[in-house]
Amino acid sequence: TLIQRLIGIAIQLIAADGLELCLLNAIQTEEEMTHCLQILNQLEDLVGKETGETLFEGEWPPPLSFMEWTAGMGSPNDLEVEVRHHVGETHLDLLRGIAAARLHVMRTGDFPMVLEDLADDFGGHPPKDRFGGDDLSISRSDGEDWTLYSFGPDEIDNQGSFDYSPTNGTKSSGDILIRVSKQREYPFPTGSVRARNATEVLEQFPNGLPNDLFAITVSRQIRNLKYGIYEPTGFHPQRIFSRGPDGIEPHSYQSVVYYEMPSMNPVGPDDPGMPTRQPVYYPPTQPDGAPILYDPLVPYEPTNGTKSVGELFVKIKGD
Repeated sequence: TLIQRLIGIAIQLIAADGLELCLLNAIQTEEEMTHCLQILNQLEDLVGKETGETLFEGEWPPPLSFMEWTAGMGSPNDLEVEVRHHVGETHLDLLRGIAAARLHVMRTGDFPMVLEDLADDFGGHPPKDRFGGDDLSISRSDGEDWTLYSFGPDEIDNQGSFDYSPTNGTKSSGDILIRVSKQREYPFPTGSVRARNATEVLEQFPNGLPNDLFAITVSRQIRNLKYGIYEPTGFHPQRIFSRGPDGIEPHSYQSVVYYEMPSMNPVGPDDPGMPTRQPVYYPPTQPDGAPILYDPLVPYEPTNGTKSVGELFVKIKGD
């Protein structure tokens, strides 16, 4: 059904984000990257097979039944489904591209100057741009960054300068892109690491925690994920969390005061820096004298509504 296809596209995009993080940070050897690229090429072969029906065939669920009579006739509803379908496929193409580019760096020490240099890794030809007809495009900054991008639904080349966002409109401006650096942004360790407290956890992220996609500022800048701690060297549970779809910081707390708390500052010049003056939040039932920094207690639950109250977080238990 149409709704199943839309759910499938959403799952594909979620998976692409995770695979991008893995390809750019967890894969460290040429052998590993070669194997990953082979799997991605096999996946492309499966995804690219014709199903024998269009995107609009099959049963239509009652909430969308009003759209069925215009399906396949070039209506705005058709455009929405087709664009989202191609955006999902483009993300898979980009993953194959950045895997091949990283493999090229491992072999030669530099990124390819033209996409044709990666043709052999794609089985003969680089991926086509689903929104332009020609191959995917590349751009290089003055630094070490290398960008692989598609023109996006508006089919205009923005030189990979800014991201396409469907929230601005189905055919809004922006390129679908992935930026790649020679150095890993999040240098995951080869083996497991025992991180018992805030200091030891933050040491694994020398460039800061990953971005929180639900914490976009007025200037469209994305802030990092927050870290909920009791104290940096204690063994209380630690929490790394996102604001969640409502974009608002924890609802669990009704007031905030600022304390001068030197004990909150990790000891040692090599420890990750945390300001001495910390905001301390108190929920209604929190006892006085129990400081907590950005500690979410309410998990996000989509069954309460797509943009309902709550945060997305993971709890890291201490000893």
